Amino acid sequence: LEQVIISELQEKGYEYLYGPDIERDYHEVLLKDYFEAALLKINPGITMSILEEAYKAIKNLGLLKLEELNAAFHKYLIEGVPVPYRDGTENKTYTVKLIDFENSGANDFKVINQYTVIEYKNKRPDVLVFINGIPMVLFELKNMTNADTTVENAYKQVKNYQLDIPSLFHYNAFNVISDGLDTRIGTITSDFTRYMVWKSENGENPGTSDVNYFSVLLNGVFPKERLLDLIQNFILFKDSEGKTIKVLAGYHQYFAVRKAVDRTSKALAEGSNKV
Repeated sequence: LEQVIISELQEKGYEYLYGPDIERDYHEVLLKDYFEAALLKINPGITMSILEEAYKAIKNLGLLKLEELNAAFHKYLIEGVPVPYRDGTENKTYTVKLIDFENSGANDFKVINQYTVIEYKNKRPDVLVFINGIPMVLFELKNMTNADTTVENAYKQVKNYQLDIPSLFHYNAFNVISDGLDTRIGTITSDFTRYMVWKSENGENPGTSDVNYFSVLLNGVFPKERLLDLIQNFILFKDSEGKTIKVLAGYHQYFAVRKAVDRTSKALAEGSNKV
């Protein structure tokens, strides 16, 4: 399954790296060199001192609960990181983009397997997707031929990771759990019943009963523009009885909204042409 994910994402333009080959501090989850290179590219005129302050801001989010840390990072992700600086005698603010949502090709997409993280324990998640040096998506995989390791075991493993290596999940957009057939997607606050199957690649019903939803999810969620659209526009945080809940839109919600937006855009364009 690791190799299938890697191959599929490479075909979609992601660069593949093998975790143990990356020279890094295993206590750090961000890939600082790739982060800096990507942000220099997508932030015209940025200085290294401003870049360093942006890096410090997302490393030190200043909160205690994982879901609140994640929400704080998501706000930076969507709105940018404001960094005050002096320009001669003037006080100014540079808003640092962490991702260029307008131009997916300007960003650095990587798929990395066997990426060790040492925090409360030493753990090595199966596959991670990094965008601009930031770990955004985790895949946890189980062998469908082993009756003792179900997709629910994959879910439990993810929840254990959140306790053992929580800093990895400060930046997490969502997780994927799969045994190759039963494949589901959910967020850091989703319980197992809220991990949902992604059932369409393009908004159309697959139309057969023997669909492999593992492939459907890879093709329906992980094209670069689609992934960025989901992260930017289809994740929200809400308060539920004093707890922060992170919600990712389901496939039916995503495609319904996109179709409605396309219809509206088309109608506006036709109306403009008539005028």
